[in-house]
Amino acid sequence: FFFFFFFFKQKTAYEIMPSLVGSEMCIRDSFQIVFIVVWLGSAIVTVNGQLLGGSISFFQSVCVLGYCLCPLTISALIVKLFLSSLHVLIQFLVALLGFGWSTYSSYGFISDMVQADRKALAVYPLCLFYLFLALFIIL
Repeated sequence: FFFFFFFFKQKTAYEIMPSLVGSEMCIRDSFQIVFIVVWLGSAIVTVNGQLLGGSISFFQSVCVLGYCLCPLTISALIVKLFLSSLHVLIQFLVALLGFGWSTYSSYGFISDMVQADRKALAVYPLCLFYLFLALFIIL
């Protein structure tokens, strides 16, 4: 009985203020997606680096990717706060600038952990990781 009552009250509250619930759910879901992508991306970069003969741990990978997410975070703030009413192409260019900056800043960290002939293989997962997050900014 209590479960039914709680579910009924919660559903009624959702129906009364759908705009607030929708925005809160969107923010929560966006955070969950980014959080999961960062941890999975860190795991993939770690495994890739170790398979290429590098010496990187999971927490080093998390720190490097977290540090290099700053340009994408700045791009997301610019797009959402200032450019949300402008054309999608301008938003795309700002996200692309953040993508390039993030990839360039992480290249120095990741390329030092592997041999010179394997740098492209080590940086490729980073490019995909940052590209996904850059496209997530526009959405």
